[in-house]
Amino acid sequence: MMWEMPVVVILALGFSVIEAFVTLPVHMASSKVLSKPVPGSKRHKYRSFLNKIVDFVRDNLFYDIQQFIVKRYRSYVLLPLFFTLFIIIFSVNKSITYTFFPEIKPEIINVEVAFVPGTSKEITTAWLREAEKAILESNQEIIDETGDTLMTRYSMSVGMSQNLGEAGFHTGMFSLTIEGEGKTTPVDTLQQRIMEKINQFESTKLSESIYVGGMQMQFGKPIEYSLTGNNDEEVRNAKNLFKELLAAVPMVNNLKDNEPLGRKELDLEMKPEADFYGLGVFEVTKQIRQGVFGQEVQRVIIGTDEVKIWVRYDKEGRQDQSDLKNMRIKSLDGKQILLSDLADYDVMRGPISLKRRDGRREIVVDAGVDDPTKVGTVNTTIVNEIIPKVKAQYPNVEIIQRGQGERSSKALASMQLNLLILFVIMILIIALSFRSVYQALLIMLVIPAGVAGGILGHSLIGIPVSILSAFGMIALIGILVNDAIVFLDQYNRNILDGLTVEEAVSEAAKSRFRPIMLTSVTTVAGMMPLIMETSFQAQFLIPMAASISFGILFGTIFILLFFPTIILASVDFRRAWNHIFNGRSEETELTENGEEMSELKPQGSAFGFYARVMLKLTASLYMYIIPVATLIMYMTKGDSTIKNIVFWILAAACLAVYIIFPVKLFNKILTSLWKKENVRPGVSIEPAIVNHKKEEERTI
Repeated sequence: MMWEMPVVVILALGFSVIEAFVTLPVHMASSKVLSKPVPGSKRHKYRSFLNKIVDFVRDNLFYDIQQFIVKRYRSYVLLPLFFTLFIIIFSVNKSITYTFFPEIKPEIINVEVAFVPGTSKEITTAWLREAEKAILESNQEIIDETGDTLMTRYSMSVGMSQNLGEAGFHTGMFSLTIEGEGKTTPVDTLQQRIMEKINQFESTKLSESIYVGGMQMQFGKPIEYSLTGNNDEEVRNAKNLFKELLAAVPMVNNLKDNEPLGRKELDLEMKPEADFYGLGVFEVTKQIRQGVFGQEVQRVIIGTDEVKIWVRYDKEGRQDQSDLKNMRIKSLDGKQILLSDLADYDVMRGPISLKRRDGRREIVVDAGVDDPTKVGTVNTTIVNEIIPKVKAQYPNVEIIQRGQGERSSKALASMQLNLLILFVIMILIIALSFRSVYQALLIMLVIPAGVAGGILGHSLIGIPVSILSAFGMIALIGILVNDAIVFLDQYNRNILDGLTVEEAVSEAAKSRFRPIMLTSVTTVAGMMPLIMETSFQAQFLIPMAASISFGILFGTIFILLFFPTIILASVDFRRAWNHIFNGRSEETELTENGEEMSELKPQGSAFGFYARVMLKLTASLYMYIIPVATLIMYMTKGDSTIKNIVFWILAAACLAVYIIFPVKLFNKILTSLWKKENVRPGVSIEPAIVNHKKEEERTI
């Protein structure tokens, strides 16, 4: 599905690599590229102005916030995790909507009707004329209310239907061309108003089925189930029960199946007396057809024309079903016997066509859903409630999900396998590059918060998360990992230069601010025109653009501000782990000035030290108590005024904790928690960095 996009991205990245390693060095070798602008020139003033803005944001706003967080990293380290958990809980609570396939607004809406086969053309045409008035009235109402003209033209056809699957004078349809680009009124509004007016017609009650909806089914029908079995009657009865139960489910519309009933048929069951006269089913049905439809008995040449002479019952003798009682069948010896003496008969409507799948009788039932975000909910109701009831009465009938459900299952299975392969390859490449599986896994920690930001972005712009959003999030993972690699690589370089862990992460954030921020800003800015586009084609790409844009937006914030806290907290755990399993703490090293760099030093037994560190890390998360309480109140708040008041108080307190919490009180709490341990940052104990440093020393 949509394989063209990854192919284009891969080719673009491939050529960019060639550009970076072959063409760019040649350009950089030019003296004009690195030449400084002449002081006082427009170019110099322009670049100086931009540099001052970037430097001010980096050295003042960003660095101050980053230092505030880094100095309290043990309290802020889990903030990305809590953000991700909040998004998950909001999703479960239906505050963020999901649908596997997004609703693509149609460019053509069909209004179709099917009466009983055999209905005259005049009746169908009369209904279409009524429907035409309803369509024009609905469109005019929207024009008067909003000024939007959704319907640009329409056409009427008698004798055919596209979605109902029937043909003949008993069917008819309207095809409405819709122009939804740049309009504030949703296409659904026109569709719903037409449906409401049509349902009020008296003639609609006589119809077999009605369909009002778009033609686009790019991802399959929202609700589609196949009922198969070896017994035709059982399958048909199961279908009727299934449709009856499905019709009672809220939001289900355009319910139909692929077995519309045809014209009336005469079902004969021969009596034993028929054998006595030498008459079988074929001969009896042949004579009935001859009497009703006629039989050619002679051809007469009149001048240059050939005239066919047909014989059949007069109009009064073949107009009513009761005339069959008086019909006589001629035997081989010329006797005339009443039809009722030869056979029992019943008039019933037979199917237009019989469909089979894998040699078994199959009937497909499909329907639409008013709200596309509820497709998953409706299908869950069908699987958990309706299908068990049908299977209880008809155990030999197999019910299989088709349409969007079938395609979603296949897509999910394929995507899970591909994601697993993707992560394994990414971890292997990063681990080989950094010479550390631990640091490769550390980089992977930036993914959840970025993906959660992409999900939140869908809610902010008012679209559901879909399979197309997942495609964008796969691309987002690569961008987030790239930014984290750039950050961690700079951190490792700072450690090799002799900086402490806290200094290394702070300087890495400061030095990588410009490239990471500029990359993110340009990517988001490039995606915004696509997100705001209203054309039909853009609807396929907007979910992917939203995933990438908002994922990068939130991911950049978490990488620059909170990835340092993850690094610092991981160093704490590595020291505690090293002390327990090696029986010692990390060896003390000296700075260039000869000063000892201290780290967490054990007090008492190794396991006691480790347990105390874990306990204090947990206690340092006191600031999350209020947000968690706020979330609990959000999930439980209802119509109670007291609950709503408490919720908003907690929400305000939550903002106060993260924005205007007194710095002195913050430091006092942390200091009292960690007063028995030395909390000054020490050197990293990452083996890859230490080994790399020793290799350089040996080389020197």
